[in-house]
Amino acid sequence: LPLEIQVVREAASVDDLSANTFKDYTPSMFTAKIFAPHPEKLQETSALANATPLPHNYKLHLPLRTVMDCLTAAQLETISLACAQHERPFLRRSRTRKSQESSEERPGFFLGDETGVGKGRQAAGTIFENWVLGRRKAVWFSCSADLMVDATRDMIDIGAGNIPMFNLRDFKKGAKLFTKDGLKGGGVMFCTY
Repeated sequence: LPLEIQVVREAASVDDLSANTFKDYTPSMFTAKIFAPHPEKLQETSALANATPLPHNYKLHLPLRTVMDCLTAAQLETISLACAQHERPFLRRSRTRKSQESSEERPGFFLGDETGVGKGRQAAGTIFENWVLGRRKAVWFSCSADLMVDATRDMIDIGAGNIPMFNLRDFKKGAKLFTKDGLKGGGVMFCTY
């Protein structure tokens, strides 16, 4: 049977869809004019624009030069949110009791920003903040082992060039990492996923 198709409404243009899907992003925490604005216009999805970050009282411990000269307000906000997450211990439900108990483990933080936001500097800043607080072990996952050069540059650019960087490819299979025989004193293990 031949079907008759009737257009009820016109399809939205790409500009209309983009206008409804994305909103301009401005940091909600680092709003003082002393913090550097991001050099590019940042956007987020409409859904994220309607969500508010979890409230926290985390105060950054990064060196003043790093905060004022090396990172933008948007990057500082991400570092602050990530580090606030790292401060919270996991709560585990006890198998024998119906109570929850605190764990030594810490939650991670997923960073899924678009190109141009400075994910490398955000990751470097988060590692640097944790390093300043005495947390000396970090794992940096990236899509390409070749990006370790960029990660090292980002660490140097924000003033964290003294933190050792290691490439997982340089270790033999089965090597014990972050042990007395592995990375003495800690550092950043760079690896791909």
